[in-house]
Amino acid sequence: MEKRDAETGKIIPAAGIGFQVRDLTSGELISQTVYYPAPVTISTFYTADDGTLMLPCELPYGHYELIEVTTCHGYVLDTAPVPFTVDGSEAVVTVTKSNMAQKRRHPHPKDRRGFQRRCKRGIHFPACI
Repeated sequence: MEKRDAETGKIIPAAGIGFQVRDLTSGELISQTVYYPAPVTISTFYTADDGTLMLPCELPYGHYELIEVTTCHGYVLDTAPVPFTVDGSEAVVTVTKSNMAQKRRHPHPKDRRGFQRRCKRGIHFPACI
C-alpha cells in the first residue's frame, strides 16, 4: 500500500499512518497474527517511514477494501474505502490511498480588521492562532 499526496501524486514519506482491511465477502475486518518476537494479532496496520505498508501475511483470494483510520500531520483524514481484489494475477497488489494536504484559510482582505478585533477580544479563530 502506498500513501500519496492527492495534488502532487508523490508518496508521503510518513510512518504511523493507520489502515484497516475489510473482507467484502464477510464484511469483517482482517486481522493477522505475527509470531515474532511474541505473538500479536494485528487489525490496524501502519506505514513505515517511507509511507508504504506491506501486510505481514498474504491475503487469500477475494475482494477487499482499504480503510484509512489515522493519517499524518498536515493531511486531511479520508475514510472513504478503496476497493481492491486479490486474484493471483499479480505477485504483489499495490493499493494507493491519496490524501489532500490541509490548507490554512486566510481571511479575505476586507475581513482582516474584523478578525484582528475578534482576536484581541479573546475570540480565537484558526487564522488568529
